[in-house]
Amino acid sequence: MERHDPARPAPAEEETRGAAGHAKADRPLVAKPDTLIEARVQTCVGCGADLRAVTPTRVRRRQITEVPELKPVVIETQQHEVCCPACHTVQMGVLPPGLEAERWFGPRLEALVTYFHQVHHIGYARLQTVLADIFGLGLSTGAAVGIVDQAVAGSARTAAASAHALR
Repeated sequence: MERHDPARPAPAEEETRGAAGHAKADRPLVAKPDTLIEARVQTCVGCGADLRAVTPTRVRRRQITEVPELKPVVIETQQHEVCCPACHTVQMGVLPPGLEAERWFGPRLEALVTYFHQVHHIGYARLQTVLADIFGLGLSTGAAVGIVDQAVAGSARTAAASAHALR
């Protein structure tokens, strides 16, 4: 069994040092990680003794940053319609902002599609591939074009209103 030389850094510490001639850069630890996994020692690898009750002499903290699983969330709205028994006027429930009846895609998806296309210049065919690969989301070229066109029209209206306000 290989013994660790206390005069040298532990192997995990050696791996995290900067390249020769470069200053080591540390990523600061966050105060409250989303998940905490404790790797407690159960038994001694040398003699097999039970070490579960032994207080650790050191706890080495490391944090790995990961993105959450990316998958689309499907939101169904059910807009109720009733006929007033007193005057026979048909009434419909009001849908929340961002989930209007004429929408097929939510505002965050629309923003992402517009961002990829307008800022990163990802063409519609590649955009479809990216959305399918990352989110498992099927989006037609027409839908992507419609999303971007709607965003461009909204930006034009905002710009026109801002220009008018400045006059």
